[in-house]
Amino acid sequence: DVEAHKTGFLQFLRKGNDDGLADLQKKAIQIGVDADGGYAVPEELDRTILQLLHDESPMRKVCNQITVSTSDYKKLVSLGGAGSGWVGETAARPETGTPTLKQIMATMGEIYANPQATQTSLDDVFFNVETWLQDE
Repeated sequence: DVEAHKTGFLQFLRKGNDDGLADLQKKAIQIGVDADGGYAVPEELDRTILQLLHDESPMRKVCNQITVSTSDYKKLVSLGGAGSGWVGETAARPETGTPTLKQIMATMGEIYANPQATQTSLDDVFFNVETWLQDE
């Protein structure tokens, strides 16, 4: 109602009284509710793709990386087991346990990736899908 708005506004100007004026100013259209106008606001999509930090894995701290030219890679691992004991300065030294070794062999095979992309996605996506797939 236009008259109610005028009366409320004049009361605010003359006397500083805003009783009822806030209720008259409530809007039905708002972007905070999708059905009330939020759908009409265009989305802003960040065009930067964040890449996960694969090299920052906690396993990298306890593992190492090796390059091999064949699938026949073996490594010796100490299983421990050396014994010890306390003796006096001139006391006899009995035999203690001897550490043992174990040979480990890595099981290797071929690694492959076969991601799928449609021609439409290659043509229409806003970033270079082909390069992204290759890098991944």
